[in-house]
Amino acid sequence: MIRLISHLSFTLVLLFGVAQTATASVTCRDAKVFERMLTQVCWSCLMPIRVMGIDIGSGDVPIGASNEAICACDLVPGIGFGTWLPRELIEVVSEPGCSPTLKGVTVPIGNLLDLGNSNSNEINVTSDVTYKHAHKFAFPLGEMLGIVGGCPIEANELDLLLMTEFIATWSDDVLSAVVYPETGIFATAAAMAACAVDAATTGLIGMPPSVANFFCAGTWGTVYPLVGWVPSSVGEIEKHSLLATRIMAQSHRLMMAGRSVGNACHNPVAPTLQRDQYKFQHFWPIPQATDNHYIGESSFRWGPHRVSLTEDTLKIVWRWEDCCLRPTQ
Repeated sequence: MIRLISHLSFTLVLLFGVAQTATASVTCRDAKVFERMLTQVCWSCLMPIRVMGIDIGSGDVPIGASNEAICACDLVPGIGFGTWLPRELIEVVSEPGCSPTLKGVTVPIGNLLDLGNSNSNEINVTSDVTYKHAHKFAFPLGEMLGIVGGCPIEANELDLLLMTEFIATWSDDVLSAVVYPETGIFATAAAMAACAVDAATTGLIGMPPSVANFFCAGTWGTVYPLVGWVPSSVGEIEKHSLLATRIMAQSHRLMMAGRSVGNACHNPVAPTLQRDQYKFQHFWPIPQATDNHYIGESSFRWGPHRVSLTEDTLKIVWRWEDCCLRPTQ
């Protein structure tokens, strides 16, 4: 626990070098991440564990996952290993700069940058859309607790990776369509038909998603445009889930995320959302403590009650990892 607190302290100092400008807020609450993680993380979601090509426990394994018994990285031999691991933490918030992960601290980003601020952006003041920001943290919980090692990893401690307050396209759908021209392709009838099928299979039935449908988010809506607004008619839990999906897609589009399935030694960059390698666990405020779900899976399967109209949310991102466990690890 001391090690975990030191990770958090280091991150706070690193992120908020001018810590005196960060303030507590009555609307930005502390999610108590480290207090909750031992009891409210779905540890059974690690299953199945694949060792030397043999699955232990029940659960889904992505198509293309490695089933090698023996592997080698940098000419060092090892044994094949695969499992679902908690890798990232995503918070979806209404107040710019608010971070429930970082003890409910609010950094005055909205005042400094005015990106997505409701006082200057028309989409925030209309009644037919809802606008929120999202923050993505590295959250390699297995490595932080010292119970997992030997898997490709981008960070080994809590670390802020992406904030939509710093992404101009997040608050401007026209600019987003210019920067990401594929947005127009995914607004076609053919793409909408594909997403309708995706909503029926992954969304309603819970089937593993197809990596080809990276532009779909099942019953939650569509991944594109990569912006922070969603129609107000969408359910509240679906809004938060969709925006968490969009920041994941944004990470891939910015070449900040890779393909973990089938790659035991390193995760090559993947420019599109690899939906089949991810699962979400709703973590706060009302935890989904005993299971998780695929991107796009209907909330009626895992809990539409887990968010209210006034709450921010946190989700743990689970990722299937193919690893090569070697004697040096």
